[in-house]
Amino acid sequence: PSHDTDYGNVRGIGEKVGLNGKTSGIVPFVKVMDSLTLAISQGCVDGDTEILTEKGWVKFDVLSPVHGKVAQVDESLDISFVEVEEYHKYPYSGVMHQYSNMGTLDHLVTPNHRMVYESLTRVDGEREWSGGIRTIESQSLNLHRDNRFYTTGKKTLLEGKSMTPFERFLVAYQADGSTKPTGTSNGNISGEVIYRFHFMRSRKIERFRDLVELNRFRYTENKYTNGVTSFLVRVPLSYQVTKNPSDWIKLDTIGSQWCREFVEELKHWDGSTNGINTIRYDNTDELNCDIVNAVACLAGYKAFTDKLNRPWPRRPLYKTHIHTGKITVGGENIIKQSYHYEGNVYCV
Repeated sequence: PSHDTDYGNVRGIGEKVGLNGKTSGIVPFVKVMDSLTLAISQGCVDGDTEILTEKGWVKFDVLSPVHGKVAQVDESLDISFVEVEEYHKYPYSGVMHQYSNMGTLDHLVTPNHRMVYESLTRVDGEREWSGGIRTIESQSLNLHRDNRFYTTGKKTLLEGKSMTPFERFLVAYQADGSTKPTGTSNGNISGEVIYRFHFMRSRKIERFRDLVELNRFRYTENKYTNGVTSFLVRVPLSYQVTKNPSDWIKLDTIGSQWCREFVEELKHWDGSTNGINTIRYDNTDELNCDIVNAVACLAGYKAFTDKLNRPWPRRPLYKTHIHTGKITVGGENIIKQSYHYEGNVYCV
């Protein structure tokens, strides 16, 4: 679509929820001079495509100023959040291209949408990934082993901030904590609320004890004959204790270092590992998985979320898969298909 907003050569993060869930792919945004041209120059996405905002992942068909800034990636693959100046929605009838692979990629774009990729080039007789980031319209893109696609940026422009001891405590609480035992004080008199934790693994017991002491919270610890160790932790009312990461993680205020520390902390409590560079986070609340997915992307990790429907009365389970190794997908591993599309397309 067209507009006269100038984002230079920056590219936004955020892509479609398809058969295999959500990805963190890169979308190009470029300056478009002719505000009368319909669905030209930049290219569009369908309404189910999601973009990363400072409020989290949002579908394009509901994106509005209430969601704040959107994530963008520059030519150095640095991630930042920028203001949206224009929102565009157009009726479209014609071909659209779907790019998909096993889980980490699922895009639906117009033929003129600019795809971001990197190619193998020959340097001193050797073939290297050194040609830099390039863009090409989808209709001209051929997929093969000599090109690859980034699923996120490498790092944010905000650096240096680390997780606080209380933020680490919240990660442990959302995994293994529960609210105060029945009959205990609500803190109106003592100024403290009691939270309960149960562990069996020694590594969790030791790590949790260290966290509580770093926060200088009062606590009692009891070990039972069944091997369970119980902690009752007294947290001052001035601290906001919540089970939901979406309540306290503000995406536009955290840098890559913080995000990498968060993913590592998550792994200690309720993140399972499926290999050296793979972490999986499960939750019945989709919003919590969305936030973890977003944090992983800002850390410079490949991430996607899928949904497991379970027999009633169990709630669906959402799974966020985080790959801390390479953040690219090879062209030979991507399937490109063309479909006729009738409906609205969107861009910012």
